[in-house]
Amino acid sequence: RVEAPRMGPRRPPGGPEMHPPVSQDRLSSIVHDTVEAAARRHVGLAVGAFCGAATSVHTSGTGGSGRGALPVDTLFQIGSVTKVFTALALADAVVAGELDLTTPLRALLPEAAAHRHTRMITLEHLASHTSGLSRLPKGLRRRALRHPSDPYRDFASEDLVAALAAARPRRAPGRRVRYSNFGMALLGAALCRHSGMPYERLVKTRVTAPLGLTDTVIVPSAAQAARLAVGHSRRRAEVPDWDLGGMPGAGALRSTVSDQLALLRAHLDPSTSPMPAALALVQQPHARANRFVQVALGWHLSPVRGTSSTALWHNGGTGGSSSYVALLRDARIGVVVLSNMARPVDPLGARLLRRIAEAGPAAYGLPEPPTAS
Repeated sequence: RVEAPRMGPRRPPGGPEMHPPVSQDRLSSIVHDTVEAAARRHVGLAVGAFCGAATSVHTSGTGGSGRGALPVDTLFQIGSVTKVFTALALADAVVAGELDLTTPLRALLPEAAAHRHTRMITLEHLASHTSGLSRLPKGLRRRALRHPSDPYRDFASEDLVAALAAARPRRAPGRRVRYSNFGMALLGAALCRHSGMPYERLVKTRVTAPLGLTDTVIVPSAAQAARLAVGHSRRRAEVPDWDLGGMPGAGALRSTVSDQLALLRAHLDPSTSPMPAALALVQQPHARANRFVQVALGWHLSPVRGTSSTALWHNGGTGGSSSYVALLRDARIGVVVLSNMARPVDPLGARLLRRIAEAGPAAYGLPEPPTAS
């Protein structure tokens, strides 16, 4: 699984001062109570939120394998939230003038010229899930049967490129939104070929180092490995972390609550970040999936019922983890939920976002997000 609204959501007349942030004590109370109420349903939870200048992080449960109480700096697999980083790497290259959103995929991966529809795919199509490609590359399911607990591990980068050469999309790109791990993995591969870097170094160079996200990695250091959460199935059995093989751009990153909160704050105020233009670019809507969801670059955009607000969100999951990140820009609220269990945390994250919003003088309600898994 993996997977959130419109750039620059409109503010009600009078601007943000009409919606004073929730106090630090009130925010901490909301986060604590929300996590405690959900703790029994999860092995381990790390939850963070901010409202204005106030920030609160709370954990519950265990990291697994007898590790005791879950530290706030625990690293979790974030699954498809990785796609946000892949899209940001693209946006940074576009802002730098190295690439364009309309750059054809075949300019970076000539294998895309094998079919009349794949010849038309651009980098924008891949980042906005409008490429027309299938959800998964051909051949992955067969290979996954060898290691059902780690399904991507035997699917190498050569297999990804071969699947592109063999792809026969039914529709031309740009016609409709079709969530595609295949497409985002190809975007990551194209950016790697353009830069001459492996995916992890690409993301570090273009995204995590500029934003100061020191705990967002694929391969953890020795010190970070000691802080890794052990994944669990929905039945609470310990399971291995997924190795994304040749598809890291679709879901290979690990991260912490603190890093994800910092990512959301960077999107909240792009002009104060080291990469303002790229952060603004990824929030622009590019396609509409349905009347509730627009797709930006990497992110999803959902209107907040009864208000002028829009939520920027993504969720993710692997065989032993689940994640959810969301931002209400006009209310200046961000929420991160990370779990070392396959049970989805989307409802918990949406509930927490709603509770924080409704704690202020102006009520913001967030509908339950559709899962783009």
